[in-house]
Amino acid sequence: MSSESNSESAPDNWWLYRRTDDDTERSKREVEAEAVAYVVGRYCGLDTSGSAFYLAAWESDDPEIVRDRLDWISSTAEELIDVVEDSA
Repeated sequence: MSSESNSESAPDNWWLYRRTDDDTERSKREVEAEAVAYVVGRYCGLDTSGSAFYLAAWESDDPEIVRDRLDWISSTAEELIDVVEDSA
């Protein structure tokens, strides 16, 4: 996928628009986004200690938030990793 076609067809934050369940609370989307960033960052060899701390704080409030969304987090992270690999 070329960056030209990607920039014409999708917004920079396309993964946010991928969601279909509009009733997801903003705080839950925040956890999803941070978890995806953590997975992709770890894959790319980045220091994700800040994300790990942030996610741990969320999980202590309600561990089900992350567990309930693992499928979405995993599939979204996989898509982003594929984009990174394709553009490398």
